[in-house]
Amino acid sequence: MFLTYYLTNNYRSNTFLEGILIEVHGMLFDLWIIGVLILFFHEMERRFSENQKYKDEIDDFRYWESEEAKYRIIGDIKRLNRNNVTRIDLSGCYLKKANLVMVNFRGARLLGANLEGANLSGINLSEVNLNGANLEGADLWKTDLSEVSFFRSNLIATNFLKLISREFFSRKPISFCPISRKPISLKLIFKEL
Repeated sequence: MFLTYYLTNNYRSNTFLEGILIEVHGMLFDLWIIGVLILFFHEMERRFSENQKYKDEIDDFRYWESEEAKYRIIGDIKRLNRNNVTRIDLSGCYLKKANLVMVNFRGARLLGANLEGANLSGINLSEVNLNGANLEGADLWKTDLSEVSFFRSNLIATNFLKLISREFFSRKPISFCPISRKPISLKLIFKEL
């Protein structure tokens, strides 16, 4: 029908065909833009659900003191870090003698976590809440401890050598005193050594 209408009327001019081509290109461009946006939001939703799955797995293994739970939690932490997630709730997790090198815990919650003998050397522990955590014998060599709270934490035989902390150059103290409620700055402790 369009062909008969086109042949009988004066729509054979170049401006009509140019207009159709412009509209077709505009429609294809719109479809491409909409497709890219749908793909972007789908990828964001997939990544969010994947991160939620890893956090749910950590919740499932919380307070379970076994080697299997420890290794599964470490795997979930590394997968979350790969997706740029560092604020992870690891309260009450069993990570005894865990090798956590190359992990970023910036802003994480490790309340009451068991990190006894864990290798935390060279990692980012800035803004981490370690209140009540067991860090007995843990290795914190070259670890960033900026704005960390160690209130009521077990720090017996913890290795703090070559501590990296912006607190040495600022006025904010690192809260770290298992006996009193008064925060003590690490500046004072290292001046005594």
